[in-house]
Amino acid sequence: MTTRHIHMTIAAAEQQTDKQLERLFSGNAHEIRASLAVMKAKGMEVIPSAGCDNYDAKGYCLGHEESEPQGQPSAGLSHRADHGER
Repeated sequence: MTTRHIHMTIAAAEQQTDKQLERLFSGNAHEIRASLAVMKAKGMEVIPSAGCDNYDAKGYCLGHEESEPQGQPSAGLSHRADHGER
């Protein structure tokens, strides 16, 4: 079974207020905006999920093979930025 990480678009993150960015990500808003600019300059469209080691040049998760279904998705996220939609 292939699972894919969720993500947030860089454009959506850029539209957040400083306070919202600091709630979503670790760091201060200035540092977060600088990181977003670097990702965007590299051609990325989305912020890869924390812990994802298999994503394309635009940041989209390419999938991860699971040997067994893991049941229901966890209510807790591994990183505050692990949300968004494609």
